Amino acid sequence: MAFRFLALVFLTFTFGSTSHAYIPDFKMIMSRTAENHGRGTFQIVQDVVLQEEPEQLVVRETWYIKNENQMRLEVRGRNRLEGVVSMSFLYDGSRRLYVDPNGAKKVSRVSDDWFEPYFHFRFQKNIKPKMVAAKMAPSDILEEEKRKPGPFKPNEPRRPQPYLRLGRVGGVVAYAVGEPTAVGATESAPGMWIEQDQFVVRKLRFPSQSTVVASDYSNYTNQLFYPNRMTVSWGNRTIQIQVIGVVPVADSSKAASLLNEASLDFGKDP
Repeated sequence: MAFRFLALVFLTFTFGSTSHAYIPDFKMIMSRTAENHGRGTFQIVQDVVLQEEPEQLVVRETWYIKNENQMRLEVRGRNRLEGVVSMSFLYDGSRRLYVDPNGAKKVSRVSDDWFEPYFHFRFQKNIKPKMVAAKMAPSDILEEEKRKPGPFKPNEPRRPQPYLRLGRVGGVVAYAVGEPTAVGATESAPGMWIEQDQFVVRKLRFPSQSTVVASDYSNYTNQLFYPNRMTVSWGNRTIQIQVIGVVPVADSSKAASLLNEASLDFGKDP
């Protein structure tokens, strides 16, 4: 009996640990993640809460998201901010369009910590340049996109992926993309963590040290896996995001107009 027990322990640690340590190809991980970001346009309603004194500040965000490059955001204040905060933005790639208090259209670049595309990219080729710019991954991942696929060679060694390892986020095993933080470093290294089982983004960290942690994922209509809760931290500030509802938006001229910059023309009294 003792021999069987020792043999079982040996097999578990020898073969079990090896199977759990296996990391698939990076392109496959990104492809599976992209597949979980839905098809078509979605409306996402969520409350954003900033804890302040004497009471928390709350705004309700209504997003219309077609893909990682086309989005609309409407922000309305709640509680003490009701009637005080009312803004609309369009996101077109790296551009953010809005109307200033004088009714004039403005265009600015999104911030370096713009995290929404990471939860909505439909094609990995569109998010990889952002990952490189945010120093989450080396430029090698862009070269992979240029290589033409060749015949399958089962014995051909896989290209090294030193930027990919296993990690944990809130007790969940994840594929950690990016260099590990060096011992003794004063700042944490940027990266992205993708859950091993569901292939969903669990955590983002940017060079500025701002961090996004996503949890409580649901599988919505049209193959959209989206977190019901997010925690965004930067400096000594933290906001909590709670999803209220997610629904698909049927293709129509009205839906298309929401993503057109002409919809931001509110005139002289926006």
